[in-house]
Amino acid sequence: MSRLIYVDTNVFVSYLRGEYGNVLTINQEYEGKKLFDRAVACEFTLYISYLVIEEFERITKLSSASIASFFERFRQKNKLAVLEPDDSISKRATEFCRKYRTPFADAIHAAYAEKADAILVTWNMKDFENIAEITALRPNEL
Repeated sequence: MSRLIYVDTNVFVSYLRGEYGNVLTINQEYEGKKLFDRAVACEFTLYISYLVIEEFERITKLSSASIASFFERFRQKNKLAVLEPDDSISKRATEFCRKYRTPFADAIHAAYAEKADAILVTWNMKDFENIAEITALRPNEL
Protein backbone atom coordinates (compact mmCIF):
# COMPACT_ATOMS: atom_id res chain seq x y z
CA MET A 1 0.00 0.00 0.00
CA SER A 2 1.35 3.42 -0.92
CA ARG A 3 1.73 6.17 1.64
CA LEU A 4 -0.53 9.21 1.45
CA ILE A 5 1.14 12.56 1.00
CA TYR A 6 -0.46 15.96 0.63
CA VAL A 7 1.90 17.94 -1.59
CA ASP A 8 2.12 21.69 -1.03
CA THR A 9 2.16 23.92 -4.09
CA ASN A 10 5.76 25.00 -3.55
CA VAL A 11 7.04 21.48 -4.26
CA PHE A 12 5.41 21.50 -7.71
CA VAL A 13 6.48 25.08 -8.42
CA SER A 14 10.10 24.51 -7.41
CA TYR A 15 10.21 21.41 -9.59
CA LEU A 16 8.96 23.34 -12.61
CA ARG A 17 11.17 26.34 -11.94
CA GLY A 18 14.14 24.00 -11.85
CA GLU A 19 13.10 22.69 -15.24
CA TYR A 20 13.09 26.28 -16.51
CA GLY A 21 16.71 26.75 -15.42
CA ASN A 22 16.20 28.77 -12.24
CA VAL A 23 18.72 28.23 -9.46
CA LEU A 24 17.14 26.54 -6.45
CA THR A 25 18.41 25.74 -2.99
CA ILE A 26 18.76 22.25 -1.51
CA ASN A 27 18.59 20.80 -4.99
CA GLN A 28 14.80 21.21 -4.91
CA GLU A 29 14.18 20.36 -8.55
CA TYR A 30 16.06 17.06 -8.20
CA GLU A 31 14.35 16.15 -4.93
CA GLY A 32 10.95 17.05 -6.40
CA LYS A 33 11.60 14.86 -9.43
CA LYS A 34 12.61 11.96 -7.18
CA LEU A 35 9.42 12.40 -5.15
CA PHE A 36 7.23 12.44 -8.26
CA ASP A 37 9.03 9.44 -9.75
CA ARG A 38 8.47 7.56 -6.50
CA ALA A 39 4.76 8.40 -6.69
CA VAL A 40 4.51 7.13 -10.26
CA ALA A 41 6.30 3.97 -9.09
CA CYS A 42 3.41 3.55 -6.62
CA GLU A 43 5.29 4.38 -3.42
CA PHE A 44 3.04 7.38 -2.71
CA THR A 45 -0.44 8.58 -3.50
CA LEU A 46 -0.41 12.34 -4.03
CA TYR A 47 -3.19 14.35 -2.50
CA ILE A 48 -3.76 17.91 -3.63
CA SER A 49 -6.57 20.40 -3.19
CA TYR A 50 -8.28 23.04 -5.27
CA LEU A 51 -5.94 25.50 -3.55
CA VAL A 52 -2.84 23.72 -4.87
CA ILE A 53 -4.22 23.88 -8.40
CA GLU A 54 -5.22 27.54 -8.01
CA GLU A 55 -1.82 28.56 -6.57
CA PHE A 56 0.03 26.46 -9.15
CA GLU A 57 -1.77 28.22 -11.99
CA ARG A 58 -1.34 31.69 -10.49
CA ILE A 59 2.35 31.32 -9.64
CA THR A 60 3.52 29.54 -12.79
CA LYS A 61 1.17 31.37 -15.18
CA LEU A 62 0.53 28.00 -16.88
CA SER A 63 -2.84 27.33 -18.44
CA SER A 64 -5.33 24.96 -16.84
CA ALA A 65 -4.67 22.55 -19.72
CA SER A 66 -0.91 22.59 -19.05
CA ILE A 67 -1.47 21.95 -15.37
CA ALA A 68 -3.86 19.11 -16.14
CA SER A 69 -1.23 17.68 -18.47
CA PHE A 70 1.39 17.89 -15.72
CA PHE A 71 -0.81 15.86 -13.37
CA GLU A 72 -1.82 13.31 -16.04
CA ARG A 73 1.02 10.85 -15.35
CA PHE A 74 -0.14 10.59 -11.74
CA ARG A 75 -3.78 10.15 -12.76
CA GLN A 76 -2.84 7.39 -15.22
CA LYS A 77 -1.27 5.42 -12.37
CA ASN A 78 -4.19 6.23 -10.06
CA LYS A 79 -1.73 8.05 -7.78
CA LEU A 80 -3.46 11.43 -7.55
CA ALA A 81 -6.49 12.47 -5.54
CA VAL A 82 -7.91 15.98 -5.69
CA LEU A 83 -9.59 16.77 -2.39
CA GLU A 84 -12.84 18.67 -2.62
CA PRO A 85 -13.49 21.82 -0.59
CA ASP A 86 -15.97 21.67 2.25
CA ASP A 87 -16.92 23.76 5.26
CA SER A 88 -14.96 21.58 7.68
CA ILE A 89 -11.69 22.51 5.94
CA SER A 90 -12.30 26.25 6.32
CA LYS A 91 -13.35 25.79 9.93
CA ARG A 92 -10.28 23.70 10.77
CA ALA A 93 -7.99 26.13 8.93
CA THR A 94 -9.41 29.00 10.98
CA GLU A 95 -8.63 27.02 14.14
CA PHE A 96 -5.03 26.51 12.96
CA CYS A 97 -4.73 30.23 12.22
CA ARG A 98 -5.86 31.15 15.70
CA LYS A 99 -3.93 28.47 17.54
CA TYR A 100 -0.63 28.60 15.62
CA ARG A 101 -0.76 32.02 13.88
CA THR A 102 -0.45 30.21 10.56
CA PRO A 103 -1.27 32.14 7.36
CA PHE A 104 -4.73 31.10 6.14
CA ALA A 105 -3.61 29.50 2.85
CA ASP A 106 -1.06 27.37 4.70
CA ALA A 107 -3.67 26.52 7.32
CA ILE A 108 -5.94 25.29 4.48
CA HIS A 109 -3.15 22.98 3.29
CA ALA A 110 -2.65 21.72 6.85
CA ALA A 111 -6.38 21.08 7.28
CA TYR A 112 -6.48 19.05 4.07
CA ALA A 113 -3.44 17.01 5.13
CA GLU A 114 -5.02 16.33 8.51
CA LYS A 115 -8.37 15.34 7.01
CA ALA A 116 -6.68 12.96 4.54
CA ASP A 117 -4.43 11.57 7.30
CA ALA A 118 -1.53 12.35 4.98
CA ILE A 119 1.99 13.67 5.48
CA LEU A 120 2.21 17.28 4.33
CA VAL A 121 5.18 17.60 1.96
CA THR A 122 6.57 21.11 1.60
CA TRP A 123 9.72 23.15 1.22
CA ASN A 124 8.17 25.80 3.49
CA MET A 125 8.56 24.14 6.88
CA LYS A 126 8.33 27.33 8.94
CA ASP A 127 4.57 27.66 8.43
CA PHE A 128 3.83 24.05 9.36
CA GLU A 129 6.42 22.91 11.90
CA ASN A 130 4.41 24.05 14.92
CA ILE A 131 1.12 22.44 13.90
CA ALA A 132 1.06 19.42 16.19
CA GLU A 133 -1.90 17.80 14.44
CA ILE A 134 0.02 17.06 11.24
CA THR A 135 3.36 15.70 10.12
CA ALA A 136 5.20 17.99 7.71
CA LEU A 137 8.35 16.89 5.88
CA ARG A 138 10.50 18.13 3.03
CA PRO A 139 10.54 15.92 -0.09
CA ASN A 140 14.08 14.75 0.68
CA GLU A 141 12.99 13.63 4.17
CA LEU A 142 10.53 10.98 2.98
